[in-house]
Amino acid sequence: MNRRSLAALVVLNLVLVAALVLSSFTTEQTFAQEFGANGGNYTMLSGKISGRSKNDGIYIIQLNTGKAIAAYYDGSSKKFKTIRGVDIAQKISEAPVNR
Repeated sequence: MNRRSLAALVVLNLVLVAALVLSSFTTEQTFAQEFGANGGNYTMLSGKISGRSKNDGIYIIQLNTGKAIAAYYDGSSKKFKTIRGVDIAQKISEAPVNR
């Protein structure tokens, strides 16, 4: 192996290590989409579910009431499973005010 080949391999390895480091520290995107009878009663977000490495989840928020659910698709049973529902407006009103 001559010096030119060795230098090319070293440069290639440095590029691959830099790509690995950059991909490890970037955040994942979350995509939102509005839908409903009036074109925006609900917003649906997709993203990771904490504690479930195999599944990405969807979060559906009803905009006029502030209620939300988290769900995911279970491939083995071929069904959507609801993880939890929450009333966001109620949680915000119950939160202590720090001033």
